[in-house]
Amino acid sequence: RLAGHGNLSRRHVRLRPAAEGLWIEDLGSTNGVFVNDNRLTPRQPFLLAESGQVRLARDFVVGVRIEC
Repeated sequence: RLAGHGNLSRRHVRLRPAAEGLWIEDLGSTNGVFVNDNRLTPRQPFLLAESGQVRLARDFVVGVRIEC
C-alpha cells in the first residue's frame, strides 16, 4: 500500500502504455478506479486516449497526459 492511502488495495490497478494511449484496468478493487470521474468496470481494460484524471479509491488522484 502507498503510505497514507489505506483505501487502496494491494493489487488495485494495472497500467499498460500503448501507442494509442494508456490501458487502465481495475483489478477488482473494493474502492474502484475512476477515469474523469467515471468508475471503470472491474477487469475490463479501458483505453485512455486523451489526457485526463485517474483516481484510485477516494483520495489518490493523478493527472495523465497523453502525447501520441
